[in-house]
This record gives sequence, structure tokens and C-alpha cells, in this order.
Amino acid sequence: MGPEAIIGSFSQKNGIPILCKDNFSKWDAAIRAFFLYIGFPDYVDGDSNPPLEATSDSFLKYKEIKQKASGVICQSLNTKNCTKFLTKENEKNPLELYTSIYSYYQSSQSKNQARIFCDLLFVTCKDNGLQKFISDIRIQLINLNTVEIRVGKPPSLIDISDKLLAEIINRKLSGGYDNLKGIIYETRPLV
Repeated sequence: MGPEAIIGSFSQKNGIPILCKDNFSKWDAAIRAFFLYIGFPDYVDGDSNPPLEATSDSFLKYKEIKQKASGVICQSLNTKNCTKFLTKENEKNPLELYTSIYSYYQSSQSKNQARIFCDLLFVTCKDNGLQKFISDIRIQLINLNTVEIRVGKPPSLIDISDKLLAEIINRKLSGGYDNLKGIIYETRPLV
């Protein structure tokens, strides 16, 4: 089975989601599985080296799969992410492309932590959308964890108190959800 058949059969069976701010973990798992599937797991860890002889069949196969891997990553980016991450320098290098995406979504730099925390602050609860609100809050809590914002106890090891986070979530709920507010305030850990 050639590289095109491998890549095509993987994409059809295991659809890689289009990357957006709410699904990085799922996207990352699918891309990592894809690299394992095509036989280049070292790309993800940065240990990949091409075969030594530039004219050998293994080198040509390596080069072809490397380019196709970049193509699969590009296909899984929405327009906003494509313009943000894709450059002339990394368009044919899946490791560089993956690393730039990973660094943006996983970085624990204060700029990224602030972006993720603001996303949580802007989650809203519509009167008829409790299910969506709970889902959105869960996604944002996962994202906090992803960028190493720790919630909970003990105070010396956390970035946000679980009581403060419960208060932030409860202020987003309307008066009709008093029972849920009590559950959120009493539940520990929140994350």
C-alpha cells in the first residue's frame, strides 16, 4: 500500500477534525494517531531524521509522506488557523507546522493563559441553553488545564481558587438555576 492509499484510508476512517479553539485536544490526538499510522511517530516528538542517501527509494518515500503529512495538517485547519500558522517555511515541514500550532494552543505563557481565561469569562448562558452552557464551561475548564492554569487546593499550588471559579460560573447563570448554582458552589474539585 503506497503513501497515498495509507493517508486516504486513514482520513476516511478516522476523520481528523477541523481545528478550532474548542477542540485542540481532540485534534491533537487525531494528528498524533495519523503520524503513528503513516509510520512517522518521531515527527511529533521532534526526533525525525530522513534516510541518509538522497537518491534512495526510502528517502523519496520519506519526502513524499512528509509532504502529504503537511497537507493533511493544512486540510484540518480552518481559514483563520491556516493564515495564523501556515508559512512558506513550514508548509512542507509537518514538524514545524505541528510545533507552531501546538505551541499556540498548549503554551503556558501568560499571554496564552490570559487568552484562555478570557474565553471562559465570555461564556454566556441563554435562558433555554443550559446544556450548551454546561458543555461550553467544560470545554473552557479543559482548556484552562491545557495551558497549566491550576484550579483548586492547596493554595500554594494553584492559579485560581476553586471558589472563585465557582463564583464566576454562577454569576453567568440566571435566577432560574438556583439549584444548579448550589451544586456548582459545593462541588470540589471543579476541574
